[in-house]
Amino acid sequence: MSHRTIIASLAASWLLVGAYSARGADAPAAVAPSPQQQAAIAAIEKLGGSVRPVAHDSPLLDVDFHLGGGAVVDADLAQLKPLDKVIWLDLKETKITSAGLANLKEMKSLQRLHLETTAIDDAGLDHLAGLENLEYLNLYGTNVTDAGIKRLAGLKKLKRLYVWRTKVTDAGVAALKKESPGLLIVGGAELPPLSPAEIAAAALKKPPLKTLAKGQFVRVRLPGKDRYLSLAEVQVQKTGDGAELHKGGVAAGYRARGGVQPG
Repeated sequence: MSHRTIIASLAASWLLVGAYSARGADAPAAVAPSPQQQAAIAAIEKLGGSVRPVAHDSPLLDVDFHLGGGAVVDADLAQLKPLDKVIWLDLKETKITSAGLANLKEMKSLQRLHLETTAIDDAGLDHLAGLENLEYLNLYGTNVTDAGIKRLAGLKKLKRLYVWRTKVTDAGVAALKKESPGLLIVGGAELPPLSPAEIAAAALKKPPLKTLAKGQFVRVRLPGKDRYLSLAEVQVQKTGDGAELHKGGVAAGYRARGGVQPG
């Protein structure tokens, strides 16, 4: 989709909202994207990113930088400032650092933020402390610690926090959950690595296999995504003896950090 098409779509969405969302004669004048907003959209697309309305009749925006990957650095996040209706923002796998998150401080409408496998650390979380509408934050594979996530306790609407493969400890998770009891903190399954002897022994065995009955399937939730992947003939087994590790849709024998059970 070209940036001209995106701008046209946004203009149509904002015009519809201006025309229909208020009350009769008191309805506000329809507002189309400003020249600054159009320039920001074009710049984001040039980097390999995208700007889309979350629905065809909505002025709210979904901005995705992650397809730009290594081309996206801290300075590029300044393009977000003219876009005042962003509720979803994806920055995963980009080259941003904590300093770049200063550009997000005034994005009060932001609800979902992906920062997976970026170089951010605790200093970056200071810039997020004022995002009062944030509901979802993914910090997988970053350098944040217990001290950093403690700064998120003031985000009263935060419902999901992902800290797998960070420097966050069980103690840090417990401390934050004490301050934010309604917050789901996902740390992933913490399993010890197999020894060389266990790997060699497993290679000599053929674990028993069992096929699901025709018409049966397993739904797998993709971490950090509000969607499901349906797979046929799926079985979770223990390496070595082939013992089943799933029961009733929950992976038995796995311990998730912070008391969150995988499933």
